[in-house]
Amino acid sequence: MKSVPLNDTSNFELISGLWKEARGPLKSTRVLRSTNFAGDGMLDFDDVVELEVENRHFASRQLQPGDIIIECSGGGPKQPVGRAALFVPFDDHMYFSSNFTTTIRIQDQPLFNPGYIALYLHALYLDGATETLQRATTGIRNLDWREYLRIEVPAHPLQEQQSLARLIIGVRTAYRNEQHLSQTFMALKRSALSSIFTHGLRGEAQKDTEIGPMPIDWTVERLDACARVVSTRMSYTELEVAENTTETPENAVRVIGIKVSDMNHAGNETVLVRTALEKALDATQATHQCAPPGTIVFPKRGAAIATNKKRLTDTWSVFDPNVIGVVPGGSINPRFLFQWFQFFDLKGITESGPTPQLNK
Repeated sequence: MKSVPLNDTSNFELISGLWKEARGPLKSTRVLRSTNFAGDGMLDFDDVVELEVENRHFASRQLQPGDIIIECSGGGPKQPVGRAALFVPFDDHMYFSSNFTTTIRIQDQPLFNPGYIALYLHALYLDGATETLQRATTGIRNLDWREYLRIEVPAHPLQEQQSLARLIIGVRTAYRNEQHLSQTFMALKRSALSSIFTHGLRGEAQKDTEIGPMPIDWTVERLDACARVVSTRMSYTELEVAENTTETPENAVRVIGIKVSDMNHAGNETVLVRTALEKALDATQATHQCAPPGTIVFPKRGAAIATNKKRLTDTWSVFDPNVIGVVPGGSINPRFLFQWFQFFDLKGITESGPTPQLNK
């Protein structure tokens, strides 16, 4: 099996990105920038800018389906330059790439599949291949383009390339669609909850309150009147070294240790159903040292506050120092309070300082 370098002009054509120019005649068109790289070998079209482009560039630099856009300048303190993305437009607009990118166009279609090339270059980027091919100037990383073009691409049989590209792109497209559906569902959920908290379940008459309009028969209470903000008496470290109880099942309870990272596990989007640390403790000990089931937990300190994640527990729990909880009182349903918590951003109640922090 042969390999072909990217600087082989019989197989690959290079197309420079556009600089913003003021010479005419000009026409407004869409330009893809580094911010449009989705990070998975594909492009994100949610925030595409429109720029004035000289008419003379339309024939030579307009992107075509199957073009591969390479990030030549950009990156960041922890992000190497050199991301690759396949251009697959979703509409009939004309697109160009910006001056911080260069486009690779496949000349020999019978030899190479565009999706395969884009995914291969993206995989090299993920493996760190571009980290040794970059220079930093004034805080911006620049790709050593001459060295980058020496990268050789294995010329697998075209059918294999097509199968690989179809499989990987299909999976990523399905994942994106799932994300979109999830975002749509959350937007609908927020809208429904807003209607319920404003109009009630039966469209009751409303009254104005300090937190906005609400059903006339509802009352407003401070959070500390119907719930308490807690940390746990038992620490996460103490739970780690605790022995599982030898009590009979009816006298033992499941206790989970909660870290911010546990909120990210699949299945933990609402209720924390599993965590990395779990123990069986004596029920009496749990009652005195742990947070009860139905506690609402969220990040207490650090950058994780900005994620605005809140979770509900269904068993006894112990908190890491970076986690805090709210225990509902007997007059309020835990799930009702949990949904109410979705209406405000934790950043809005964060103390300023070098390290963001929430306090009781």
